[in-house]
Amino acid sequence: MKYDQKNKTIEEFKKGKIKLIVATTVIEVGIDNKNADYIIIENSEKFGLSQLHQLRGRVGRGSNQGYCFALYGKEISENSTKRLGFFKQYLDGFQLSEKDLELRGTGDILGLRQSGESLFKYVSVIDDQEIIIEALNFVKLIIKNEEYKSSEFKKNIGPLLYFFKQQEAIKLLFS
Repeated sequence: MKYDQKNKTIEEFKKGKIKLIVATTVIEVGIDNKNADYIIIENSEKFGLSQLHQLRGRVGRGSNQGYCFALYGKEISENSTKRLGFFKQYLDGFQLSEKDLELRGTGDILGLRQSGESLFKYVSVIDDQEIIIEALNFVKLIIKNEEYKSSEFKKNIGPLLYFFKQQEAIKLLFS
């Protein structure tokens, strides 16, 4: 649909002139209809937990109970089965994001990998949040005081970054 036609359709849906919309996930952000009570998500096994949560949040915004039906195909992976199980069990976005992190992994903190095994061998991103926050505050102080510009700091941080295989961070720091 063209932009104007899409907006007109959404407005007619909000006013109740249109009772049903069939759409891709692109349209879901624009729908804030208090009368929308049902959503059917096809191929739900192909979506991430954040997307599923966003889609589910499009219904039940008014006084009526919202219902979400997550349909999936016959060929479903073990990972997708776990993800849909979490989606069914948890309504809270924070709990879902923790489960998503648990399933996908942290990826690289300083790199490009957005999922996979963590480089941390002794720290759990989920269980050790206090020490992570303490480290973040320490880094903020270093940045505020511009300590990262000193040659002494670079001399000390270089081997640590190399140890964690963060060559890209080393290039940025020493450029």
